Amino acid sequence: MAFDISLPARGTTVRTTLGATAPEGAALLIPVANGEDGIEVPVTALAPKGLLEALVAVDAKGTEGEVTRLLIDGSLVTAFGLGDASEIDDEAVRRGVGAAARALNDVERAAISAEFGVTPVVEGLLLGGYTYTGLKSQAEPERFMTMDMDPELQDVEPPLLPEGYEARVDQPMEGSRRLRILAVGASTAPEGEEELAALGWVTEEDGTAVYDRIWTSPNHRRRGLGSLVMRYLTSEVMSEGEISRGLLVASPDGQKLYGHLGWTDLGPVSIWGRGLAADTPTAEHTGTMGA
Repeated sequence: MAFDISLPARGTTVRTTLGATAPEGAALLIPVANGEDGIEVPVTALAPKGLLEALVAVDAKGTEGEVTRLLIDGSLVTAFGLGDASEIDDEAVRRGVGAAARALNDVERAAISAEFGVTPVVEGLLLGGYTYTGLKSQAEPERFMTMDMDPELQDVEPPLLPEGYEARVDQPMEGSRRLRILAVGASTAPEGEEELAALGWVTEEDGTAVYDRIWTSPNHRRRGLGSLVMRYLTSEVMSEGEISRGLLVASPDGQKLYGHLGWTDLGPVSIWGRGLAADTPTAEHTGTMGA
């Protein structure tokens, strides 16, 4: 079981409680050390009969950082090394328990004794079992890009759409325009439902056009819709006022296309958020550009 903590970053770690006996079915965390004659099992009430023999059989050494998992008489035993038996101190215990805690990903309950002291054992469990759940950066870098919006170089007329597609522009927020390209000819959506083929947003602020959420459906890529969305949004924003430059953050998939359209790469951008690696963006929030 886990609970939220701050260390100082937000995350989760194991929950610890004191008890007189080990809970039924709990995995057993047993300290071991490296002695003159090989691996040693310090005196602990939790060590099951036959543990030492089992550790010798798998050639465990009891060295610092070593973690050995065994199944003895139906109980899962995690033996964690403390290093040299003659040099065991609080730091060795803390590190050993931490290594054992990191090996408990698939374990709901575990028991450990405190012959070496409650403080280093608890600290090792909390630190070793800690999982960071705060802000994370995207694995692939995005790029900050710009373009000179010279009206003599930009096409202010809306581009012609390929056959089978329809453009709809609205303003869900003040100052922002949303373009939706719908598949009306070769739609695969159920009857009565609209199929979104491509999407894009543009917002004007003090003569700057900021492009965002440029997206093409996987079913409609390789048809030039990405370029069409950019040209259509540019015609929309430039028809309403004087625009001097454009800005956008390009995803890895979109960088080649934007470069082909004449955008200049200004440098990398770090995007931070919760659970980025696991999140699957929806159509209206992904930054991925498909050509």
